[in-house]
Order: sequence, then structure tokens, then C-alpha cells
Amino acid sequence: MGPPVSPLSPPRVLPWLARQWGFRPFVGLAVGMIAGVVLAERLALSFSWALLVACLAAAALVGAVAQLAGGLRLALALFFLPGGVVLHSLHSVVPTTHLSRVLPLESVWLQGRLTAAPQALTSGQRLLLAVEARGDADQWLPACGTVSLYQDSPTPGLRCGDSLQVRVDHLEEPPRPRNPGEFDARRFNLRRGICAEGTVAALRPGPPAALTGRDRLSRWSVERQGRALEVLTATMPGSDPEYWAGLLGGMVFGQRAAGGVDPATAQVFRRSGTMHLLVVSGAQISFLLVVLVALLTGRGRVLAAWQLAVLLPALVLFTIFAGPGASVWRALIMGGLLAFSMVSARRYDAYSALGLAALVLIIADTNVVFDLGAQLTFAAALGVILMIPRAAPDPRTGRLRRPRLPAVVAWASAGAWACTTPLLVSAFSGLPLFGNLANLIAVPISMLVLPLGMVALLLGAWLPSVAVVTCGLSRVLLTVMMAVSGVCSRLPGAYCDLVHFSPAQVVGWYMGVAGGVLLLARADLRRPALRWWRAQSADRRWLCGGAALGIAVVAAALSLARPPQLTVEVMSVGAGNAILVQSPSGGAVLMDAGTRLAGSGERLAGELLVPALARRGVRRLDAVVLTHPDADHYSALAPLLERVPVGEFLTPALPDSPAAGYARLRRTLAARRIAVRPAWAGQALDLGGGAQALLLAPSVPLVASPDSFTNDNSAVLLLRYGQTQVLLLGDQQAAGLERLLTWAQAQGLSLASSAILLPHHGRSARWCGALLSAAQPQWILVSAESSTYARTGLAGSAAASVPLLCTADQGCLTLTSNGREVRVGTYAP
Repeated sequence: MGPPVSPLSPPRVLPWLARQWGFRPFVGLAVGMIAGVVLAERLALSFSWALLVACLAAAALVGAVAQLAGGLRLALALFFLPGGVVLHSLHSVVPTTHLSRVLPLESVWLQGRLTAAPQALTSGQRLLLAVEARGDADQWLPACGTVSLYQDSPTPGLRCGDSLQVRVDHLEEPPRPRNPGEFDARRFNLRRGICAEGTVAALRPGPPAALTGRDRLSRWSVERQGRALEVLTATMPGSDPEYWAGLLGGMVFGQRAAGGVDPATAQVFRRSGTMHLLVVSGAQISFLLVVLVALLTGRGRVLAAWQLAVLLPALVLFTIFAGPGASVWRALIMGGLLAFSMVSARRYDAYSALGLAALVLIIADTNVVFDLGAQLTFAAALGVILMIPRAAPDPRTGRLRRPRLPAVVAWASAGAWACTTPLLVSAFSGLPLFGNLANLIAVPISMLVLPLGMVALLLGAWLPSVAVVTCGLSRVLLTVMMAVSGVCSRLPGAYCDLVHFSPAQVVGWYMGVAGGVLLLARADLRRPALRWWRAQSADRRWLCGGAALGIAVVAAALSLARPPQLTVEVMSVGAGNAILVQSPSGGAVLMDAGTRLAGSGERLAGELLVPALARRGVRRLDAVVLTHPDADHYSALAPLLERVPVGEFLTPALPDSPAAGYARLRRTLAARRIAVRPAWAGQALDLGGGAQALLLAPSVPLVASPDSFTNDNSAVLLLRYGQTQVLLLGDQQAAGLERLLTWAQAQGLSLASSAILLPHHGRSARWCGALLSAAQPQWILVSAESSTYARTGLAGSAAASVPLLCTADQGCLTLTSNGREVRVGTYAP
């Protein structure tokens, strides 16, 4: 006889899965529902078509699985797949009176109510208005939908549920992604129910209206959070009480509710992998549950019905106070099930509880499947459940041996880190490699800070002297936590920035995690390693093969190489400029990074440029070329250079911009010790792989044009690879273009190019006749928010017949050269 067949060996996998499905039906139902929602999102089916597909699929699936072990439960789970399709399609139905059907609107009066407290921005505030009517001030027409409104001068005293009448300018749909891999703000807003964006031109109180139950809860939550923050600030000893009170409030009821933390502190937590401590998660609910159960039952494990009546309202009250979110609802449902199991003396299964929580949230709103916060909380909970050590009998004494606290923290943190890493990489293009190290100290400290903060909140209004003591102890612990997080964030290699996981790498990562968990679960760690590897158990061979397969998939995905070509990407950034050049050998140069919209530099860097570099495998920029110091060319450079290593920085020796953004750029260059050298005509940059970038402007003496001095003296790049050339201009106007042609002729330099980027976002097109005659391009490119200026300027000229591509119309423009020809691709929205 051979070795016994393990329950996890391939011949018995399906029966084993069927038994698990029967034991944990909610897990299977949740998986089926999630698959259906994702399928509906991908197919974008109308409700009628989704219903037809669901019925056909349900009939086929039920018939196919009826003969399997546990077939009824499996059929029910598979039926939830078409159920998810129908439910998500139903949630996506747009009413006939929806505001999105009449967009865009240049100027319109809207009447509605605020669905949330105003969100403070760097300049101004953002309002969420549930529209109840639209039209002019004298005749309101029925409409529905939620709009996001920007107000540059905040109106004080606005609260959730207030009725308002607002005149909105430029009301239009949220922008669609215009670059590969760009954050899809339109889909993100639509999933939150926001159908349009606009700017507040006038605002006045609307007619009084009764508050809905949801508005009352939201208003109560915001007011209680504000009062709690005031109590913590008033009782916090020492200097800068607002900072430490906000930090303590973030630990207790979330950083958003506590007013957030400053960017420097947020970066320390992010780079050390401890950002989760400032987010409302299951930790607060779990702590309350443990404390209340201990107070009600001592060390017992059985609750009476009256005790449950005390426990659940307390959990629900804290949920409303913290602000209901996916993580809080998930913890509340799982905590409620745990309490019910203690009342009914039933076994509590964490996997079933997690599946039921997912089902409830999805049925309430299918868009929760795509919410990053929900994905993180479920992934982290699953990782903790998988990896946390359990109590086990001692092999020598037979007594139950409970794991020590350091082991619990280490394994739980490792499990959460392993399951959430791909999600964090996708969202932030970065990976905190030493997150577990910081959490070994930060998590136990948070377990002490959390009760101290809650006690301070409870006693601050009645016993301020006692609250001062608890706040002081909290401040000491928070100081230690900040010191530990700061040290871990500064360790070499602590945070790996500019990381991107392809779908194959994500699959490989989770396969490796699953294989590792199963290996740890099946291995007898007391055996010598050699003896364990020699074991002939079939399940070990199979699991090792699965883990090896996962590693192979990751290795294969990582080994994919770019073809040897020069790539130029003119990114769609609206009224601005951002061009990424990648050489055949993998080197990268960035020409400009900015947009004209005020305050959008951080957003452009974080949501477009950093993810774009990560997706293309660019971990370092060999050079950054700033054509001239105008905000629409540099506004995103400072936040970008704070995260991306740069070899050198080139810009013409022109007077600095007086704007605060350029001063920040200068400080960033100095702090990062980036070599800065002036850009002059005749300089050449070796891009590697046979590619070269030649600077054609500015030349000495500088163009003396009083009205456009910086524009006419902006830098120009001529990219060369093999027999091909691409010409990229800055903001030259008439005098600058004339100087460029004169200098090129004096140097005997050919400007013949396959493609040319028009200067000044197409506004200088009317002066480009001579340059276009010299370049003879096959394509004319424009980086602008509209192609009108370029087309008007070229109308009637010989270049009018040359194809003109504008980022406003075609999205990101991608040029690839193999040294013999240049191809142009677009990313149409």
C-alpha cells in the first residue's frame, strides 16, 4: 500500500471543496456575488440584458452541478453569480429625470440638500449636493442626482442636511481617464453616486425641508466628532495640543473625522507601513467588544440575552459616532455574530462571519466591491484570520498553550501585510517593506492608546483633570510610536516606491501567499528540515508545486522585457505639459510636469505621474528638463521629485518664478541634492541604447522680447534615434521661433522630424509656418485643453493637411520609434 491520500491531494480536492462549501456556505455565496458584480461591471450590461443572461446562466449552472457532492449548496452559490450581475445592473439604472441626461450645462440654478459636511480643501471647500430641482430662479424643474461642487470662498455654518439653492457654472460629468493607467475619477465618483462636477457661483439658503434619518445620523456624527476633538484639545497637556489631539482622535475614531494629519506625519505613517492605525477599522469595534464582554461576563464565554441587549447598542452607537464605513460595518457584523454565538452557545467561524459581512455590504451597495477601503478591510481581516496563531495543546503536558502577545502581533501583522500588499501597490504605487517591523511596536502601543483615548473622551466633559492625565499618558505613547515609525521609515529600503503589479504578478503573489499558508498549516515545524523535505506525503508535494508555480508566474511576469525602442508619451494634463521619454535601454527623461489649474500639482503627481512611472518600470529619472518657469510646466515637479530619484535637473538660466510652487521646487531640489545645471543650445543628453536628446534653445544671447521673455527663451529638445527625429518645443512665440531656425541653420542642423510638438500649447501655431516647412512632420502634436487655437493658426497653411493630434481630443499621445520609422498611438477616452 502506498502512503495515505491527503484530503488536499488532487484526486480529492473537489469533494473536499464541496464539504468546505457546505460547512461555510456564506463564503461561497459571497464569492459568487462578487464574481457577478465584477462581471456586470466589465460587460456594462443594461438591466434587461443582465436579467436574461442571469436566468440562462442560472439554469445552466444549476443543471451542471446538481450531481456533485453538496450540489444544492454549490448550485445556490453559483446562482449568486448571475444574482450579482442583476443586482449591480439594477444599481446602475439611471432614472429618466437624472441630471446626467442633460449635461453639460454652462450655468444653472440647482436646489437640493447637503449629503455630507463640507470638505475643507487647500483653497476653498467641496460640497456634495443631492439635487431636487434644476432650472432658473423662477421655475424649478424636477431632477435628481448628486453633484460635487467646488467653492473657492467657503460659506461658514453649512451642515449636513441643509437645504440650499446654488448657481453652478460649468456643470459637467466627472472627467474620464485620458492616460493609460490613470486614476478613473469619473468611475470613482459615479460609484459614490456623484454624476457631475461644477463650481459654485452663488449660494443662498433653500426652503426649509425635513431631515431624512440618514441626514440626522450624519449630522449627529459630525457634531459629536467635532465636540470630541475639542475635548481632546482642551485636555491635552503640553505645547501644540491641536496636533496631538488630532493624532489621538485619529487613533480612536479615524483621521478623517479627526480633521486629518499634516502631510509630513502622513508620509511617516505611510512609509513605515503603520497608516492603518489612523483609519477606523475593526480594531476599535473589536476592542469595545472584548472590553464589554469582559465586563459583562468576567472570563466566561456565554452571554445572557439581556447582556446582548447592552452589548449591541453600544457597538452600533460607536459605529454611528465614528461614521459608518465598510471597515466599521464589517467589524460590526462580525462582532454581532460573535456575540450571538456566545448567547446561543454555537461555534463561531470567522470565515463564515467574514463571508456574511461581505454579502450584507454587497446587497446594500454593489459598488462596495470596488471600494479600496472595503477591499483593504476584508483582505486584512482574512490575512489576520489565516495567520494568527491559535491556542494548541502542549505535546508534553497536554495543557492548552496560548500564544504570546509578540507572536500574535507579528503573525497577524504579517498576514494583513501579505493580503493587502497588492491592493496598496495598485493604489499608491509603493510598498512598505519594513511595515511588520514598525507594527511590532506600534500595534501594542495602539492597544494602550485606544482605551486611554476613549477614557479621555468619556471623562473630558465631566472630569477634565482626569482627562488631562489620560491625554498626557497617550501623548507619551504617541511620541514613542512616532519615533519608532520615523526610524523605520528612514531605514535603507524601508519603502519601495514606484512599484507596479501586473495582473499576472498579483495572481502570482496570492498564489504564493496561499501556498505558504497551506504549507505552514500542514508542516510539522518540529521536524528537521531535511526529514520534512523527504516526506512522501502527496499533499506536501502538491502544495510545494503550487507555491513553486506561483513563484514561477511572478518570475515570468517580472522578466518581461521592453522591446528596444524609443518611446515618447505626451500625457494629457489639460492646459499644461508633461512628456516622458524612455530610451531603448530603459533610461528615462521627463520634460516638464505641470498644469494650469490651481492647486492640482499634487493631484497630477500622485494620481498620474507616479503611477505612470511605476507602470512603465521607471524607478529613476536620468534627467528632468524644465523648459521655463511657468506654473503650467512645473506645478507637479516638486511633489514628484519628493518621491522619484533624479540624476540631474536642467532648466534655462532665466529669472525664477515668484510663485510659491516654484520656491517649493527649489527647496525640493536642494533637499534632495539634485544637480542643477543651466540648459543651453548645443548640449546633448545621452539617453542610452543609441538614443540622444539635443537641446536647441535657448541660445546666447537670449531673445530680448519684453512681452514673452521666458516663453521665447524656453528649452527645446530634438530626440534622435537611428534615422528618426522628434521635435519637442516649449512656449516659443514669434521671436523665439525665429531664433530657433536661425541657430539651427547656423549649426547646419536638420530639423526634419517625424513628429513635432507645437509650442505654447498650440497658441503659437500661426507663427510656425517656417518651422513646419523645415521640419516636414508626418504628425503635428498639441498638449492643450483644446485644439481650437492650433487648428485656427494652421488654417490655410501648407501644414493644414498634416494630421493634427491633440491631447484634449485623443488623450495621451504615444510615439514609438524603432530607429527606422515612428508610429503614433492615442488613448481616446
